[in-house]
Amino acid sequence: LFDLGHLDKYPMALGSLGDLEEICPTPGRPSCVALFRSAIESGMRFYGNMHVYPYTYLGGYFYRKGLYREAIYSWAQAAQVISKYNYSREDEEIYKEFLEVANEIIPYIVKVCSEHSVGRTLLRDPGVYKLLLQFYDGICQWEEGSKTPVLHITWAKHLVFSLNKFDSCAREGVVVDAEGEESEDSEEES
Repeated sequence: LFDLGHLDKYPMALGSLGDLEEICPTPGRPSCVALFRSAIESGMRFYGNMHVYPYTYLGGYFYRKGLYREAIYSWAQAAQVISKYNYSREDEEIYKEFLEVANEIIPYIVKVCSEHSVGRTLLRDPGVYKLLLQFYDGICQWEEGSKTPVLHITWAKHLVFSLNKFDSCAREGVVVDAEGEESEDSEEES
């Protein structure tokens, strides 16, 4: 089906194929990362970037490979997509996905990075800090206007834990401009 182009308009199918290729790569076939990226491109091209799972597929892959910056970037992108929706009880599966990322995986990444000198660079990076803010902001936007709350005290505890582990230089490196959008401080602004 992939070879004949039948999966081009099916981001979830491309993501599932990517998962399978990660588990058991087929020689001469596209890599799982290429398939995950194709799923994202398909979602953008055919569905106005309204598919969340292609980003979570890619984020999960990067997490499993220890590429934490890339994983957090992918999850922040997923949260930006989900922010376009209002949460409802029918969203239980994607809720579980975000709950796991926010309350288990991100705190684990932050904990591991704070315990190892190599990982400390991640916790000094304003760009990563900004991505975490974008991730949580997307979740908050998903809840806005919905009849059912998404966030609860456990989310807040993990958010505070994760953000507090970042060095002050990372927190100071993210500036909220007059428009309310975060941006990284650049050397020219100093």
